[in-house]
Amino acid sequence: LLPNYAASKIALLQKKYPSKDALIGTLDTFLIFKLTNGKSFVTEHSMAARTQLYELIEQHWSSELCSLFSVELNRLATIESSTPKDIIAGELPLLAFLGDAQAALLNAVNSADGAVLNLGSIASVIVCTGSSPKFIPGFATSVLKHDSIAPSFILEGITNACGAVIDYLIKDL
Repeated sequence: LLPNYAASKIALLQKKYPSKDALIGTLDTFLIFKLTNGKSFVTEHSMAARTQLYELIEQHWSSELCSLFSVELNRLATIESSTPKDIIAGELPLLAFLGDAQAALLNAVNSADGAVLNLGSIASVIVCTGSSPKFIPGFATSVLKHDSIAPSFILEGITNACGAVIDYLIKDL
């Protein structure tokens, strides 16, 4: 468990604010909710994957993981494509919503032959694993899903695991 994943925080906040009207989500969810004047309570697949409540293979919220963390599944944001078609912020269409690591993930998909170094809110090394996820202890696995490409999976070494990802790239790919 890593503190930068939201499952335990969401569980705590849902317990503190038990009303079904209390919306609790990730930072992207909050920003989109505010930008759309409360009309869209959404997240995208790679941000959902970072909560520890997302089923990577099936690409939706996991009822089993929500149960383990005591999170009410029906109070989570709707998962949308990273490039939504119908979200309007003010008078402008929202064409994409990605965090820093997710933007690096998009670049990793487009750079399938190499790795991407992400120096955003956390430091990470990202490598695209293609159309199926790989699960290696000590690495985060995430997914990018948008309308123009098939889902793509990555392995990410976060902060102190960057060296291990680089070793993996050099030795095992």
